[in-house]
Amino acid sequence: MGIFGKPHPHKGTPCSEEKKLKISLSLKGHHLSGNSKQKISDSLKGKKWSEERKEKRRTGIFVPCNTCGKTIYITNSQKIKFRTHFCSATCQGIGYKGRKMPEEQKQKISSTLKRKHIITKGSWKKGHIPWSKGLTKEMDKRLEKTGFSRKKYIEEHPEEKERMRILRLTHNFPHVSNIEKKLKFELEKQNIDFEAQIPIHLPNKKYCITDFFFPSSKVIVFCNGDYWHNLKNRKKKDEEQNELLHQMGFKILRFWEHEIKQSPQLCIESIQELINHG
Repeated sequence: MGIFGKPHPHKGTPCSEEKKLKISLSLKGHHLSGNSKQKISDSLKGKKWSEERKEKRRTGIFVPCNTCGKTIYITNSQKIKFRTHFCSATCQGIGYKGRKMPEEQKQKISSTLKRKHIITKGSWKKGHIPWSKGLTKEMDKRLEKTGFSRKKYIEEHPEEKERMRILRLTHNFPHVSNIEKKLKFELEKQNIDFEAQIPIHLPNKKYCITDFFFPSSKVIVFCNGDYWHNLKNRKKKDEEQNELLHQMGFKILRFWEHEIKQSPQLCIESIQELINHG
């Protein structure tokens, strides 16, 4: 359709090869505007492809990969566009290795890289003198913030250390392991009240994050991974943690990863027994 919804006056008129070439050359490098693209998209909405077009789209051929010989399917348009065909990027790399590049293509790549270098090249070149060379904090105020020591600042401001500790204790820990998720699902299934990822401040001025905490009975449950919690240093840390929590009046249960995976129900029974009978 032409403008104003009327048929195009030249629709169906055969076009000579010379005229086709002329049109093709005039449109070379031409890009459609966003408005034109939208109009074309709207005009094609809901329209079905003809069987001829479908068949043309479907038709293709099987050709061997130029490097490894593996059979691959290509469309007719790919056959016309590319002289060589590869099944993967690896085969393509091998196939093009050692091939001589035309001088025209070399010049094109060279000019593109030179332009990129000019655009990205800043003042940081060989022999460049930084603006701060020879200056001190007393001479320039901009240097007061450089070399800032967090440790020194905390030593000079003890209230900052306490503020950071409180923030850390009340921090929301989003990471939950798969075994924790599994145990959580079983606890919710049994309608057992619990709190997850609760930080507890220990007497040695450290803290621990509980996996599950039952406030009514002061029961704490940890889910230990079979690998990390079997390491020598980690085992020692867990034992110290248990001792300190026992001193504070908490009851501790630790389940291994394989125990939770094999029988989560047995773990729930152990928790219920400790909650009910202590």
